Amino acid sequence: MRLVAAPSKLARPFGDRVETDARDAAHLARLLHSGQIVEVTVPTVTQEAARDLVRARDDCRRDLMTARHRLSKLLSRQGIVYSGGSAWTGRHELWPRGQQSADQRCN
Repeated sequence: MRLVAAPSKLARPFGDRVETDARDAAHLARLLHSGQIVEVTVPTVTQEAARDLVRARDDCRRDLMTARHRLSKLLSRQGIVYSGGSAWTGRHELWPRGQQSADQRCN
């Protein structure tokens, strides 16, 4: 029988810091006998690739939101505020291109 267990989910008596192979083996045998080992599965290559894609998408989404907030705050500090409806719609995404900075407005 082959079983993969998460070390973080193994019950350990408080204060038991001595680790030897014999003690660890006896502890694992007791946990296995009492059914207290939580089995974990190792993801397949396909599952791991899907998880990696989801993580990459989440990172891109977070980066996009950060850039949007940074741009809106920059424009806000310049006194340029969008008032044409919902933010970050197609029309709103085109709007910043037509804006001028305070320096450009003075000239």
